[in-house]
Amino acid sequence: MILCDEVYVLTDPDEPGDKIALKIMETYPEIKRIHIDPCKARNVRERRYKYGVEYCSNQYLKETLPGI
Repeated sequence: MILCDEVYVLTDPDEPGDKIALKIMETYPEIKRIHIDPCKARNVRERRYKYGVEYCSNQYLKETLPGI
C-alpha cells in the first residue's frame, strides 16, 4: 500500500484531456489538476498540431510538477 498526502491528475491540454480530468475531479474532488501550457505540449505532425504531455520537455515538466 502506498500512502501519500496529495494526488494530482496530469492530462493532455486538449478537449479529451479536459474531459478526463473533469470526470476524475468530479468523482474525487480532493484531486488537483496540473495544468500544462498547450504551447509547451505542441508538436507538428503532417501539417497539424498535436498536443500531448509526451511532447513537453523534461525541464518544463520538472518546473511544472509539484515536489520535483
